[in-house]
Formats: sequence, C-alpha cells, structure tokens
Amino acid sequence: MVARNISKRDRQKEEKTYKIKWLYPCFGISKQAYYKRIKADNKKQLEAITIKKLILDYRKDQSRCGIKKMYVDLKGQLQQESIKRGRDALFDFARDHDLLVSKTKRYHIATDSRHGYFKSPNLIKTLLPTKAEQVFVSDITYIRREDDRAY
Repeated sequence: MVARNISKRDRQKEEKTYKIKWLYPCFGISKQAYYKRIKADNKKQLEAITIKKLILDYRKDQSRCGIKKMYVDLKGQLQQESIKRGRDALFDFARDHDLLVSKTKRYHIATDSRHGYFKSPNLIKTLLPTKAEQVFVSDITYIRREDDRAY
C-alpha cells in the first residue's frame, strides 16, 4: 500500500458533477461569451445598487418627486459613476424596483375654503337655539356617474 500525500487544498476542493467547459457547446456560446456575460451581469448588479442608493438618498429630501425631475437632477451623478441610463431606462428601473411615487387617490373636493373671495361669518357659532326649526343644516350629496358627478 502506497501512502499518498494529499494537500489541504485538494481535500477542501469541492467535487463537481460537471465542468463549465462542457456547458459552452450546450448553449451554443464560446468560453469568452460565457465570462463576458458574467462580467456584464455583475456590472448591472453594481449599477442597480448604485442607482437605487441615489434614488433613495434623493427621496429623503424630496419624497414626492417624480422620476422625470429626479433624472434631470441625478444626471451628473450618474455620469460620474459611469452609468449610462436614459430617462426611460430609469423609469423602467424604478418601476421594476417599486421606486415610483404612488399616485394619491383623487377625491371629489366639495368645498374650497382657501379662496380669496368674501366669506360670510358663522352666525350660529354663538347662537343657542331656544325653539324648534331655528337652525337648519344642509349637505351636498354627490352621485358618481360614468364620466362625471351629479349633485
């Protein structure tokens, strides 16, 4: 029996059931294309992390700012990071990573009290009703139709 000296590196080496070079012909790509793809994917991941960080940092100051305005402000920083993305690509990225500003639900506004016109004073604020039908209250009811609202 021959004693064999096995190095520590060989003992820790993981046995694979296949070799990467066997996969190139299966997918119809060269060795160069395989590693080029891996390098491109790693670059995309780093860009995604950087873009997400830039957007989140920007949103700390302006939480309701949209992508169009943000793109104009972040364009210089993206160029410094050597990231070539246009406005539409940034939109797609923000949509894919749930970074778009959600739209607020539009309710029908019945009263706008912040106008500059004359406002009548509240005459019943200090009035203490002493008999029936001395003070009346009214309200507007809105009915939603297909294209607008009815009162």
